[in-house]
Amino acid sequence: MYVLPPHSNNQLPPRNRSRSPDFERNEALRDSWAALKTQPDNFDAWIILLTQADQSNDLKLARDIYNRFLNKYPYCYGFWKKYADMERRHQNFSDALSVWERGILAIPLSIDLWLGFLSFMRELAPQSDRGIEKLRELYDRALSMAGYEFHSDRLWQDYIAWEEAQGEWRRVAEIYDRLIRIPTAMYKSHMERFEAIVNMCNPIDLVSEEELKDAFDVVRRKCDVGRAVSSMSMEKSQEGSQWGFTCQAPLSFIVLLGCYHNFWTALGLRFHLLFYSQCFSRCAQIDQIIIEEAVEVDAAAATDDSSDAKPKPVVRKTIHPEALPHFRTEILAQRYRWHKETEAMIIARMPFEEQIKRPYFHVKPLEAEQLKNWRLYLDFEIAEGNETRITVLFERCLIACAMYDQFWTKYARWAQKHRGSDAAREIYRRAQQHIPGNVRLALAFSAFEESLGTRKNTLSIYYKKSYIYR
Repeated sequence: MYVLPPHSNNQLPPRNRSRSPDFERNEALRDSWAALKTQPDNFDAWIILLTQADQSNDLKLARDIYNRFLNKYPYCYGFWKKYADMERRHQNFSDALSVWERGILAIPLSIDLWLGFLSFMRELAPQSDRGIEKLRELYDRALSMAGYEFHSDRLWQDYIAWEEAQGEWRRVAEIYDRLIRIPTAMYKSHMERFEAIVNMCNPIDLVSEEELKDAFDVVRRKCDVGRAVSSMSMEKSQEGSQWGFTCQAPLSFIVLLGCYHNFWTALGLRFHLLFYSQCFSRCAQIDQIIIEEAVEVDAAAATDDSSDAKPKPVVRKTIHPEALPHFRTEILAQRYRWHKETEAMIIARMPFEEQIKRPYFHVKPLEAEQLKNWRLYLDFEIAEGNETRITVLFERCLIACAMYDQFWTKYARWAQKHRGSDAAREIYRRAQQHIPGNVRLALAFSAFEESLGTRKNTLSIYYKKSYIYR
């Protein structure tokens, strides 16, 4: 299930009382800031200032500028990464971690931001207590917040590759079970990769005990294990020499053969016994589908006690080679059904996805056709009725359309209906951070508060001022 991030906690640290950063030691930055104050919405001027601050080696000043910029443009995921990398270069790992956390709360659907955060945490994992467990928890958190994004394939693949490196094949299969049922851009390649893993690995290492038991019942019927067979030994003497063979055949065939034994002998067709024996021997040979082998393991290796310890027997299970293809077929059958359902969802959404030309944030206006496509896509998903996918699509839309109040208002009204007034209020507050001077947004927000009878909140909306440059 998609986890809505707590955006209300994504607030910047308290600012200094001074309205402008301290540029006394950097004249170039002072001039850039002066130019920006006359045009506070000049995005290119902000980029120039950030570049200069990053190269200034003045950590305190650079932090101040990054905080101001990201408070104004929190959807610029690349600058969250630059900010965290700057802290890391100065060996401030705790501060870098704080920046990563703030970044993923500001833009939780950013796959690039999550991958950067996970890479940072993988570096710290060997030095941390419970490093592997903490990293796995972070991966699960990433998937819960960004795994439903249509282009989240790289995040899923990164998690799968990491679990493969740990040798946790059952966890790999569990991740694929989640991924196969989610419509993503590379859904076909995921199914192909999972099929390759199933054909490579022992099914016992991949699936749960319950699923293995269900597959076992099906495979047992296919292999005819336990078929009642009879053995017959026949000998014939010819020219002083003896030869014979032993065969196995169904009881009904043996009775029939006994009735016409002289006939078969006269025609010299006793080789038919061998032929029918071979026909039925394949099933008769599989007297045990799952083979258990006792392997002795050195007990001292598993404990700190270096004294003499007797080897402990460990039971390892394998599947009979004749039954292995049937097990793999059963495991893949259910996944192919999920894959078909996912494919149907992809086909229904591709006309909208193909029309999205700019999925990232930018201050430049979007074309009218792009705005229309987002509206139609949202209406389609709302009609489908899956709240998780509706929420994710709204969040995706707002990254590209953050400067358009109509989408914030649409999201807030939907949230009020399905998630309550607190969720709607939080969306309006987030919108004020992105477009603080928008009159239509302020009117919609105040009308929302008035409908709830919260007059105090209504007045605060009218008189609220922006403190971005303080």
